[in-house]
Amino acid sequence: MSAVDQRSINGNHGSLLLALTLSALLYGIASAQSIIYFHQWTKDRPLFKKVVTVLWILNTVQLLLMASSLYNWLITHYGDFTALGKPSATSLAQMYVSGVSDIIVRSFFARRAFILLEGRRRRRPFMAWGLASLIVGVAIFVFMTSTAYSTVIYRIQGRPIDQQLALITKIAWVQYTFNIASGVVDIIIAVSLSVILAKNRTGFKATDNIVVHLMIFSISSGLVTSAVALSAMVVYATLPMYLISLGLNWIISQLHFNSLLLSLNARTALRERHGEPNTHSDTFSHSHEGISVSGRPSTRYSIPLRETRAQISISKEVTVSDSL
Repeated sequence: MSAVDQRSINGNHGSLLLALTLSALLYGIASAQSIIYFHQWTKDRPLFKKVVTVLWILNTVQLLLMASSLYNWLITHYGDFTALGKPSATSLAQMYVSGVSDIIVRSFFARRAFILLEGRRRRRPFMAWGLASLIVGVAIFVFMTSTAYSTVIYRIQGRPIDQQLALITKIAWVQYTFNIASGVVDIIIAVSLSVILAKNRTGFKATDNIVVHLMIFSISSGLVTSAVALSAMVVYATLPMYLISLGLNWIISQLHFNSLLLSLNARTALRERHGEPNTHSDTFSHSHEGISVSGRPSTRYSIPLRETRAQISISKEVTVSDSL
């Protein structure tokens, strides 16, 4: 990074201070969502509880590292404008922490897409594996390129300023690449989940309403994180000497964590909205005019032996729970 003067503090560390404030707000919301999740979903899958716990710890560490970075720049090196232009070890560490957090969240949604697609195309499991592998692969690629870029920026800070600027310009394509990849993978997740959910509609109004709400949530959450990632790329392209793009990258992990928690806690709201008993398990169920909807697709016909009247019971099951 280049040395900065006093006039550029607002555009650099001022933007990071705003990013830290927004991240802290999102962290508070995520913490509240985590408490709600553990309180309402006491019987949820252990895997989900472990994921939420690990992500909460990672996002806590990330927030502390961001605060430490700003403290180092603005307090420890107060008035030292040369130091204000140098990346700190804590800013580098938070990139690694946020990268791991993003991989976990994207892998979680990749698992959902896999379960939905594999459940619908049992004879074509390669499609489910292909989609999940694509999402996880791109997520790992984003992590590797972003951390490599940050590591290079950190290591060149002792060189003359003209050499730093030349190298930053030379590797600028790396930041463009991982920001684009970050936005694209979130779009892939949102679109794939929405398309698969649309194909899982049953024709029953109550159940289809649940599916529609889940589709809307998948699209909206994916678009928000994608917009932030692509905005970071645009800002870096237009204002490469400012830290605004870094501030935008800071909040992506908090957005991812909030989207995951909202998707888990939304199961309760959807059940209550559509008159479902809240069993606090990981499977939605709905009964409509003698037709029960829950779990996986199956059809059962039963004819009782008593009396002469034949009774046909049709059960069609749709995965709308932990896979949605």
